[in-house]
This record gives sequence, C-alpha cells and structure tokens, in this order.
Amino acid sequence: MIRSIFFILLIALSFSSFAQSDSMWILSYDEFIEIVKTHHPLSRQANLQRDKGDATLTKARGGFDPKLEGSMNQKYYKDQQYYSYVHAGLKVPTWFGLSAQGGYELNDGTYLNPSSRVPDDGLWYAGLSLSLGKGLLIDERRAELKQAKIYLESAEIEGKIMMNQLFFDASVAYWDWFKAYHKMKIYEGAVENASIRLEGVKSSAFLGDRPFIDTVEARIQLQNRMIGLNQSKMEFLNKSEMLEVYLWQDGYVPLSLTESTFPTPADQFTPAHIDPSITAYKDSLIQSHPELILYQNKLDMKSIDLRLKKQGILPSVDLKYNLLSEPVGPDVFSEINPSDYNWGVQVNYPLFTRKERGSIRLAKIELEQLEMDRLTKIQMIDYKVSSAINTWSTSIEQIILYERTVNDYITLLNGEQTLFEIGESSLFLLNSRERSLIDSQLKLIDFKRDNQIAKVLVDYQLVNITF
Repeated sequence: MIRSIFFILLIALSFSSFAQSDSMWILSYDEFIEIVKTHHPLSRQANLQRDKGDATLTKARGGFDPKLEGSMNQKYYKDQQYYSYVHAGLKVPTWFGLSAQGGYELNDGTYLNPSSRVPDDGLWYAGLSLSLGKGLLIDERRAELKQAKIYLESAEIEGKIMMNQLFFDASVAYWDWFKAYHKMKIYEGAVENASIRLEGVKSSAFLGDRPFIDTVEARIQLQNRMIGLNQSKMEFLNKSEMLEVYLWQDGYVPLSLTESTFPTPADQFTPAHIDPSITAYKDSLIQSHPELILYQNKLDMKSIDLRLKKQGILPSVDLKYNLLSEPVGPDVFSEINPSDYNWGVQVNYPLFTRKERGSIRLAKIELEQLEMDRLTKIQMIDYKVSSAINTWSTSIEQIILYERTVNDYITLLNGEQTLFEIGESSLFLLNSRERSLIDSQLKLIDFKRDNQIAKVLVDYQLVNITF
C-alpha cells in the first residue's frame, strides 16, 4: 500500500515537472527593463555617481573646517632649561576670506627670546586675519567649493547619462530578441506547411493527379524552409545570449534565460505612437538636454578657474590683528585692554606677472573653445532628435501599411490554395504566393522592431528616461 502511494506521488510530481518545463513564461519589455534598472551593475554604478559628487562636495567644505593646533618646543641642557614654548590655538576660516583665530601661549626659560616672553600665567590672544589684495574676492578654497557644488550636479547628470545608455542598449537587445523569436516562429509555421504540402503532393502523385516532378519541387521548398528555420534558430540563440548580458541579480550574479522564456507575442504587440509633447516642446527639451547642462557646468567651472587666475595679478596683502590678555582667575578675558595687541602685514607681488597673465590667457582660450563646442553640440542634438522623430513617425506608417499587405498576401495565398486543390493552379504559383507572404510577415516583424527602437532612440537622444 505504501509503495503504491509513493508510486502515485512520483507520477504526479513527474507530470507536474513536465507541465512546468513545458509552460511558457512571457518576459515583457517593461518587466525586462525593470530588472535591468534594479539589478544591472551599471545601474548601481550610476547611483554611485551621486555619492562621488557628495564626497567631492564634503571634501571641498572641509576647507572651511575650524582647525585646532598646538605645539610644544623645549630645550634642556646641563640641568638647565634653555627655553620652553607652549602654544594652543583655534582658527576658524570664513567664506569672505576672513579668518578668526584665538589661542594661548605659555613661554619660559633662561635663554628665551625677549619677544616671546609672556606673563607667568601665560597670555591669551584673539583676533582676525584678512587678505586685502589677492584672495579678497575668491581664493582656492572658495573656488574649490563652488566647483564642487557644480560637480555634484554634473555627477548626477553623468549618472543619468550612464543609465540612458544602459536603457538604450538593453532596449535594442530586447527588441532584437523579439524580432529573432518571431521570425523563428514564422519559419516554423512555414516548415510545417511545407511538410504538409509535400505529403499531399506525394499522395496526389501516387494517385496520378500530379506529376512526380512536383514532389521534387515540394521537397526543395521544404528544404529551403528548413534552412531558413535553422538560420532563424541560430539568430534567436545569439540574441538570447545578448539579452542575458543585461540580466543580473543584485548587481553581482548573472542570470540566464530558461528555454521556456519568450518575448511579447506578436498579436499582443502595440505600436508606439509619438507623444505630441515631444514635437511641441522639442526646442525647450533640447535646451534643457543633460549633455548641454554638462557643457554649461564645464563653462561655469572654467569661469571660476578664470576668476581665480585673475587674482594672481593682484598683490598679496595679508593683515593680521590680535588682542592680548593676561588671564586673571577664572575669567580669562577680564583684563582685555585695547592697547594690548599685536598686528602685522605681509606684502608680496611678482614684478612681471608673466606666469599669471599666461594662465589667464590660456583659461580664456579654453573657455572660448568650450563655448564653441557647446554651440556645435546643440546643432548635433537637434539633428539627431529630429532624425529620430522622423524615423519613429515613418515606422508607424510602415506598420499600418504592411499589416494590410500581409492580410492581402494571406487572401492571395488562400485563393491560390483553393485553385491548386481543384487543379487550376500549379505548385510553383502556390509556392510563390507563400514566399511572398513569408517575406511580408518577416518584413512586418522588422517594422515592429524598428518602431520600438525608434521610440527608444528619441528618448535616448533627449535623455528622456525615468529611473
């Protein structure tokens, strides 16, 4: 009894496994793109672009971090303290080229420099430092932060452009797979029809209704269809391999298609029609094109660099002023006296400024070259978008026209088949009608593929994707 139950379960599992392996799983275009968007390694790399921009901005902001400093320098020789210098301080830079600083000094020793002598309890100081010439309006620290903010936006755009390229390449792979599969199905149907026709011609020839030479022609037709089927199978396998390039799990594990996975059925195909907003707002879409924004960002960064270089021809004038106070009890600044201070100024200026003037000239030339590149890019983008829209529009007309053509060829073939069956047509004419139908069906598949690629191409040229 137990063995019988086990045998029944085994048979049931076998039928279940057979049904699952024989079942057909349709991988739609939207499902495929969602897998690519979520799991492809390049998709994850694109997300890293923003992280890279954030890191660059954080690094640039570090130029304005307060800095705590301290030092100690002592000398002892033959049981005698020559000197002891102790210093601790804090410096706080600001956006306007002004820095605030404060600190504490405690110096002592037999051979201490007189200018470094301080009260027994040490000396506190607090003050400001300012660059009045070079570095007043902009310096390397502020330029780096400005450029980092621009770079953050550029990094996000570059990530979108990476995704745009991935989106386009993956879409082409899918619709090539779609075309290869349905061409293979057309040839499978053609082989089946040619096999049935060959058997029918053989039967008619044995009965004397057809000459035996027709069996040779029917067999040649079957062989030609089988050659076409083999080629289409090879093409389908190659396109399946290409599609698997874009199938990943969590960005690390490559996936493979099962033998029961197929693209969208041809009878469920819906042609993609042009979005009227694209043609209506084409010029504004081009002006906001991400690649043009990248060029503008490059221009802005180069302009900042030019401003910084112009500072090089100004004299460097660094002013420093500190109030001094001797600590008394717990109140450190109770004895502040405006008369107790130290200050200083440092000035330097290159006499010929040839290096600075050369750098400015080079920066201006690079700025002008970038602007000319940007104008050229606008024209090229406009051409590519217009061309893609024209291709898209034409593909819709071709699908409509060829759907009628296929139906007309079906009508002709059915009529020729009827004439052939009553002996008023030849096998040659029947095969000719069928070849014309097959060619039109294959061409229609090409146009359906081209229609979807044309839509994707317009989105690709406009970087009009949402990820």
